[in-house]
Amino acid sequence: MKLPKKLLSGLLVFLSLPVAFVQAHNFQDVRNQDWFAEYVDQLDTGEIINTEVSNFYPNRSITRAELAKMAIKSAQYKGKLPVAMVSTDQVFCDIPTSDWAHEFAALLASKGINGITANCAQGKKFLPTQPVTRAEALKMLFLVYSINISGTSNFKDVDQAAWYSSYVATATRLGLVNGYPDGTFRPNGLLTRAEMSKVI
Repeated sequence: MKLPKKLLSGLLVFLSLPVAFVQAHNFQDVRNQDWFAEYVDQLDTGEIINTEVSNFYPNRSITRAELAKMAIKSAQYKGKLPVAMVSTDQVFCDIPTSDWAHEFAALLASKGINGITANCAQGKKFLPTQPVTRAEALKMLFLVYSINISGTSNFKDVDQAAWYSSYVATATRLGLVNGYPDGTFRPNGLLTRAEMSKVI
């Protein structure tokens, strides 16, 4: 499958240097000189993020639920993911159907996100408020964009038997990530909302 150009360039955020932009924003904590300003504006224009709040909180770690929403709405906005019928059944025991995250978590479940085994009626949790890691972000994005994965990673901190090894290997092969100068990928490192605004 041909990888979306936006995703190809966006995932370079893992190593990219900040660039200054001059844009108009709807958030009090996004300044004209901030390197992520243009990306936040694009998310705002596409109604991919909540525009009814006064702050974007760029330096806060992005949660699993927030990434699910941003990734899915971005893919739908670009026509890369059809708008699907949302399950009316509760999929994860920690996200009731009345929660805003339900539709996004349910769609991710249909794409292959299994969640964490839990002793509840649904048998699994999504952990919606937990910060997302670099490895988790790759998996969510690749599943949303239906990108096939293969191979194992050569980063010294990525065990070849780890569930995310093929995701990191694929991202590396596609030129999306290069890792850090010390030869690590840091799969458990967290991502900020500003970083994800460029990835999305």
